[in-house]
Amino acid sequence: MADPITIKNLPTINEINTGDLLIVQTPTRTGVLKFEDFVVGEEHVSFFKDIQDLVTEVKLLSDDIAPHIDNIQKITAIEQVSNGLTTNLQNIQTNIGEIDAKLTLIEAKVLTVEGTASENAASILALDARITALEAL
Repeated sequence: MADPITIKNLPTINEINTGDLLIVQTPTRTGVLKFEDFVVGEEHVSFFKDIQDLVTEVKLLSDDIAPHIDNIQKITAIEQVSNGLTTNLQNIQTNIGEIDAKLTLIEAKVLTVEGTASENAASILALDARITALEAL
């Protein structure tokens, strides 16, 4: 005769997923339980006190942080404005550099024009002197 099938003889599985069934054997009967209906009460969890302590600590920390949220939002807004101002300052510095380069070009052109005007004035004076000399003849 074959060995009777019992829960103890079933193979072991490594995980339980939604939709799976659990076989439950009680002293009076055996049945199935949907995994999603499986509830573990606090009396069945050896670390429940640790979970409670952590929940209490999180609530206390939340209470400590709550008054500062407005300040954090203000700091964030100030940081965004500061980043915008930094960008604007960089743009202004770039523009100043471009304007400075253009002014240097204009200055060079003015010097060229002044030099040309001086040369022209000298040429005009020389021509005027020749004309005067020719008229004297």
